[in-house]
Amino acid sequence: MTTLREQKSIFMTTQPTPACYAIRKAHLYDGLGGSPLMADVVVKDGVIAAVAATGSLNLTGVSIIDAEGLALAPGFIDLHSHSDRSILVAPDADGKISQGITSEIVGNCGNSAFCEKADLIREILTETGLRECWGDINAYAEAVTKRRPIVNIGALCGHNTIRSRVKGFEDKPLTTDELNQMKELLHRALEQGAAGFSSGLIYFPGKFSESSEVEALATVLRGTGKPYATHMRSEGNEVLPALEEAFRIARAGAGKLQISHIKATGPNNWGKAPTMIAMIEEQQRSGLAIKADRYPYIFSHTSLLVSVPAPFNRIEGGLLQKQLRESAEVRQNLLHTMTEKGCIRGDWDNVIIMNNDPKLRHFYGKPIATVAAALELTVPELYVKLLTEYKSGGSAAYGTMNQDAMRLFLAQDWCFPGTDASGIPSDGSLGLCHPRGFGAFPGFYKIAREMVPIQHVIRRMSADPARFFNFKNRGVIREGYAADLVLFDEEQLEGMATLENPTALSRGIHQVFVNGQLSYTREDPSFRGRNGVFLRF
Repeated sequence: MTTLREQKSIFMTTQPTPACYAIRKAHLYDGLGGSPLMADVVVKDGVIAAVAATGSLNLTGVSIIDAEGLALAPGFIDLHSHSDRSILVAPDADGKISQGITSEIVGNCGNSAFCEKADLIREILTETGLRECWGDINAYAEAVTKRRPIVNIGALCGHNTIRSRVKGFEDKPLTTDELNQMKELLHRALEQGAAGFSSGLIYFPGKFSESSEVEALATVLRGTGKPYATHMRSEGNEVLPALEEAFRIARAGAGKLQISHIKATGPNNWGKAPTMIAMIEEQQRSGLAIKADRYPYIFSHTSLLVSVPAPFNRIEGGLLQKQLRESAEVRQNLLHTMTEKGCIRGDWDNVIIMNNDPKLRHFYGKPIATVAAALELTVPELYVKLLTEYKSGGSAAYGTMNQDAMRLFLAQDWCFPGTDASGIPSDGSLGLCHPRGFGAFPGFYKIAREMVPIQHVIRRMSADPARFFNFKNRGVIREGYAADLVLFDEEQLEGMATLENPTALSRGIHQVFVNGQLSYTREDPSFRGRNGVFLRF
């Protein structure tokens, strides 16, 4: 005799999800922030057909999922994703669906793969084995649709990508003609359904741009209601001027600003978090719509190239690596500079190696000093070796943030969770990742619920980002809305991924539905139902 839970597992994974079914006796969080209630939710043809207090609907003949003891919420929305390419290579997106994410916004931090240069797209296709080519939203949407992604995908148009398409990686101001070309690329992307405009002013070639350039591009957003999302020019010593710059650019556009992974890095800047919050709230009172995203970890993850000191930091990464490979003099000069200046992102004790190269995989998650000692090198020698010999210069986690400042940001009602990660397989076949790629949303939930009611946390994971990014009929459990749903244990929900085990599945997620179809179930973690669609805004 099977138990109820076993019956549900057999029902849901050995046959297609019924066209009509009901999730019964769920502790319902509708996404709008109201008090939860015991409710039944009927799903028909991928859409929520009815929501009512348990026992008030006639469910005769309807397939039943008994959710007693579990909470039901709208599918979580990851508005800071980098799955642009990975969703085409690995459409199962294990890291995202397993933590309850049903929709992602890609193209963040100024980089949007859909509008890459044609020659770079061909390189990507060669590397990934894909055949579909793209160059604008329409073609990219077609490629995504063919891959049948497990989650819904929307895309921002990235400043770095369109600048490199028009100007390359030259450290020069744009000509009027080049600026107009970039405006046209952005305008076309927005017309075709891009979710907004993103920048990454710490990366190439965005770091070569004056504020006036980005403001001029932001004017294309006027009248669209679409946000400007930014990885600001600084998150450290110059974070306050960078924040002011973000305000100006957003005001030049649609008056909507999304601050990517809001933080104040380095001990000298941790105390600036309250000032940043006060600045944001002052702008909100004056009419600027501002939101931010943040992952619940105090170490970041990005390329080692962002740690290159001056004057090397003005050389585009690919070009710098070429110079390092070809010139012993350049390698020696960089080594000398690194030895003199140390790590420009804190200190070496806070740097964790995150390289996915097979030769270094066994060092993944280890402090850079530990790796250097094992290879009988000094830390600067290892740094130069990584930049010279490994693709993209390698990557690292930087432990430059503060727990109290992080919690302060997470407590703000305008702060949403975001993974800042690609959706990758849990088997490591596409490499490993920062633990935020598998645990950001449950981790955000666990911390934020200590400071605010659960229903407000759920709202910030679903309805609020949906409204800010202009999702149509998603993010709320309401009749007529798409049935993107997460069934979870509200007391057990927790991210389990760590630096040592970054692909560990989250705890507490029972079932995830995308467009009404089962896509993930705890009873059979290997099961994947790929029912996502491309979203246009």
